[in-house]
Amino acid sequence: MAHRRDVWPIPRDDALALKLTTPQDGSHHHLAGNSIGEAASSLGLYLSKSVTFQHFGALTPDIALKGLIAGSSLMSGAFIAKRFVLRLDADVFRLVMDGIMLAAG
Repeated sequence: MAHRRDVWPIPRDDALALKLTTPQDGSHHHLAGNSIGEAASSLGLYLSKSVTFQHFGALTPDIALKGLIAGSSLMSGAFIAKRFVLRLDADVFRLVMDGIMLAAG
């Protein structure tokens, strides 16, 4: 199934960052495990963003600490939820994802 990826009027550099940091579809098989290349790419992107924000004074130590707390909470939640999601049937997974997208607007 083909997915339309460029549907938002996002500037070119932001669109590249969006494509590098978000999955392009809700396929069930993407949750089974990501490649080490994807992980390295995401880590490099986030590190470069952090350095840039810190250089321009937008990333203070207080904000960085809050970000680490929020990020670690999200990571642990995703790690726990992954066990449940992998047990779902693919059709049920699609329905759940459709429900989440509807609720999100």
